[in-house]
Amino acid sequence: MPNIIAIDLDGTLLDCDKNISRKNQEAIVKALDAGYQIYLCSGRPAVFVSRIKSLLDQRLNIIAFNGAYYENETEIKTYPLRNEDLIKLDALISEDTPCFFKTLDTVYFTHEDNRFFYKGMTKKQINNVKELKFYEILKVVILMQNHHAQTLREFVQVYEYGNFGMELSCKEVDKTLHFQQNNYYAIGDGVNDLPLFKNAAYSIAMSNSDERLLEYADVTVENNTYEGVAKAIEIILNLPH
Repeated sequence: MPNIIAIDLDGTLLDCDKNISRKNQEAIVKALDAGYQIYLCSGRPAVFVSRIKSLLDQRLNIIAFNGAYYENETEIKTYPLRNEDLIKLDALISEDTPCFFKTLDTVYFTHEDNRFFYKGMTKKQINNVKELKFYEILKVVILMQNHHAQTLREFVQVYEYGNFGMELSCKEVDKTLHFQQNNYYAIGDGVNDLPLFKNAAYSIAMSNSDERLLEYADVTVENNTYEGVAKAIEIILNLPH
């Protein structure tokens, strides 16, 4: 049986106030003590996920930027967008489209919006995507209607961002990049967890999950406000081995 558990953050491990309940913390430590490897998986920057790790347990591993950043106890890997992909993106967006380009430590932006800035990351305004050709861009958020999504999927990975935008990363990566198919358990709630759920040995969804994710869930537990992760880990620990 698998010994890897992949846990999403927003809407899953974190409650609506971005806090982690005591029961969820205790469940994670229990699974680690039982020999499971646990990955905190998120579309958020590595600096944010690392901060969550510091609140929980240093044995945790990290997958951030929807898979473009990978960290375990022995290595760190990054998968930036190619410069030619940024040039293609630049040709599709207009000057008034808010864009946020994220490296490990900086958010380069075209329009000010505090939702996309993080503690521990520098923010710098840019006028043109071409200014970024020497930087490792791990994720892009663009606030525009999704009618360009099909074209974008030809050269980047695309996830919906609410009803008004998209998250983009290197086409070859997603949250499952470092997992073998059917060799891990998945716990999540959102559309960007679909790759995790489709390839997991067993998938557990929060009751607050996107309907598209629920189609791939083996079981549904309480939502993120009611410590669904603790229940999910309990189920995993009691699965037959």
